[in-house]
Amino acid sequence: MRKNKIIGIIVVLSLVVGLGFFYGYQKVTEVEVKGNYEHIERLAEGADPSLGVDGFKDGDYVVDDKFVSHLPLVVIDLKDKEIPEAYTFDKKEERFVLKDGVEPYVDASISVIDNENDVNYLGDDPQLESSIKIKYRGNSSIVFDKHQFRFKLLDEQGNPQKLDVLGMGEDSDWILNLSMIDSSLLRNYMSYAIAGQFMPYTPDVRFCEVIMEKNGVYEYQGLYLMMEPVQHGKNRVDIHDYNPKNDYTSYIVRRDRYDEEGVMLDTYATKNELCYGYLDLKYPTGEDLSDKVIDYVTNDISDVEKILFSKDENTFLKYPQYIDEDSFVDYFVFNEFFTNYDAGNNSTYMYKNDRGKLCIGPVWDYDNVADNISEYLLDPEVISFEGQTWFEQLLQSETFCKKLEKRYAELRKAYFSDEYIDTFIDDTIVYLGNARKRDWSRWKDKYTEKRFAIVKDRYGVKVDRNFENYEDIVQRLKDTFNDHALFILPELHKLTVSCKYKDAYRIHYEYAALFLVIFLISVTIGRRKV
Repeated sequence: MRKNKIIGIIVVLSLVVGLGFFYGYQKVTEVEVKGNYEHIERLAEGADPSLGVDGFKDGDYVVDDKFVSHLPLVVIDLKDKEIPEAYTFDKKEERFVLKDGVEPYVDASISVIDNENDVNYLGDDPQLESSIKIKYRGNSSIVFDKHQFRFKLLDEQGNPQKLDVLGMGEDSDWILNLSMIDSSLLRNYMSYAIAGQFMPYTPDVRFCEVIMEKNGVYEYQGLYLMMEPVQHGKNRVDIHDYNPKNDYTSYIVRRDRYDEEGVMLDTYATKNELCYGYLDLKYPTGEDLSDKVIDYVTNDISDVEKILFSKDENTFLKYPQYIDEDSFVDYFVFNEFFTNYDAGNNSTYMYKNDRGKLCIGPVWDYDNVADNISEYLLDPEVISFEGQTWFEQLLQSETFCKKLEKRYAELRKAYFSDEYIDTFIDDTIVYLGNARKRDWSRWKDKYTEKRFAIVKDRYGVKVDRNFENYEDIVQRLKDTFNDHALFILPELHKLTVSCKYKDAYRIHYEYAALFLVIFLISVTIGRRKV
C-alpha cells in the first residue's frame, strides 16, 4: 500500500512538472512600463505651457522678437527665396513624383532656440545655427497649406554637417513633420513615443514651433515635430557599416510604391508577383552601392521569401532561422492597435545587421491612424493587419499566432491599456498648452473643413466625424483606441484557431519529452520498489 502511494505521488509530481513547463511557455509576462517621454520630462523640469499668446487676430501671423514659447523655436530663413512646388501627382503610380528639371531643395538657414529654462524668445541667441538645404516633403500631405519639410544641415563649404538637434544625437538629415490631416496634433507623437519604449531604432521626435523668416519678416508657421528620418547611422539605425572586404553586408530596405529614383530590388516575391509593392534599398548607399551589394541583398531577401511562400510545411517552418520573429510580432500588434493599415505594404522598413536575422522596422508614418482616413470609417470590431505583405504567410504558423496573442495581452496591460492611452493623451495636451492653441488659431479653418465622409457603421448608424472643436476631436481619438482595443485579442485568437500549421505536437516536444522521461523514471522506481 505504501509503495503504491509513493508511485502515485511520483506520477502526480511528474504531471505537475510537465504541465508547469507547458503553461509556463504560454504565461503572459509583465511589461516594464518606462514612460520616459518628452512631455513628462519637460513638465517635470518646470516648462510653463501657458507661456505666450494663445492665438492670433485677424489672420495676422507676423511675430517679433517678443514671441515666446515653452517649446523650442525653429526659425527657417529663406532670404528672398521660395521653396518650389516640385512634385506632381502621378495617377498611374498613385503617388507624387518629382517634376522634370525641377530641383526640390533651396538654400536657406536654420536657427534653433532651446534654452535650458524652457523659456524661448524669438529674440534669444540660438543654440544651433547652420546653413541648410530644405524642401517640402510628404506624399498626399505635400499639397497641404501647412507644409512639412525635410532639410539637410550644411557646413560653410556646402557639405553635410552633423549636428545634435534638440538632444536627438548628431546627424545632418532632419524632418519637420506634423501633417495637417491630423487635427489632434497627437497621432505621430503618440505613435513614435510609445513605439520607442519597446521597438528598436524608432525615430526620436520633439515638439517645436516653426517660424518662417523671409526678407526680415517673421511669420508663425505652426506646431511641428522635429524628427529623425529612418537612416543608417550611429544615432539612427545603428547597424554595422558596409565593409567591402566582406562577402555580406548590413542593409536597410523599404517597401513602398515603385520609385524611379530608388534602388528597386527584383526579389523572388516581386518577380513572381507574390507581394504588394517594391523593396527599395536604402543602405548601403553612395560609393558603397554596387551591383555586388544589390545582388547580395536581393538574394538574401529572396531566400526569406522562398521560405515564407513555400507550399511545403517543413520548408516554411524554417522561417524563424531567417527573420527576427519577435520584431515581426511587435510590428503586427503595434500597427494593429494603432490601426495603421498602410504599414506592412507602404512606408515599411526592414534591416539586417551583418549575418543576423532580418528585422522589420523602424515604424513610420502615423498621421492617418485611429480612424483618420476621410473616405473610410474604421470598424473597431475587426482587425485588418493580417492581410499585409509577408504577414499573411506568417499567420499560417500557430507559433506566430500564439506569440501575437501573448504579446498583445502583455502590452494591453501596459502601454495599450485604456488608462495609459487616455492619460498619455491628456498629459500631452497639457504639455502643449498655448502652443497647441496658437497652431489651431493659425490653421483652424483647415482643421475643421468637413473632409470626412458621413458613413454608416456596421449597425447602420450614420457616423459624422467632422467636428468644430478640439475637445470633440480628442474624445473621438480616445474612443477609437479604447473601442478597438477590446476586440483585438479575441480576433487574434481566431487567427490562432484557423491557422494552417498547428504546433501542439511540434513546438512543445521538449516539454513532452521531459514529461515522458520523468514519468518513465517514476514507473521504473516504482517497479524496483515492488
